[in-house]
Amino acid sequence: MPRYEELGVWQLANRLVMEVCRIVNRYPREVAYNDLAIQMKGSSMGVAMNIAEGHSQQTLHEYRHFLEAAMNSLRDTTFFLKVSYQNQLVNEVTYNFLSKEYERVRCLVLSILKWIESETTSSVAAA
Repeated sequence: MPRYEELGVWQLANRLVMEVCRIVNRYPREVAYNDLAIQMKGSSMGVAMNIAEGHSQQTLHEYRHFLEAAMNSLRDTTFFLKVSYQNQLVNEVTYNFLSKEYERVRCLVLSILKWIESETTSSVAAA
């Protein structure tokens, strides 16, 4: 089994963490924007972290649990991105780019979840 760093979905999620950190470090230092920056950084890290942690689990059930957590972090990140756009903290080009990239991550995680579902369904049927 490949290491998590070799997974395309983790590589993309990790690149997006770096991009989000770069962007939010330019937010105004006002308390409201600082809180938004902290939340957005944390949730973007949660996507990559949960993909990595799930990949190292012993069972498919545990893997699925962490991928579901990654999906929750992904939803949080895209929400914070939208709030950032609505408050003119990111421009339309950046917003559209990150939205499309996070959609790619979502599709990749969903494909792994579907694979896990098919594996667990077929192993139950075989038993």
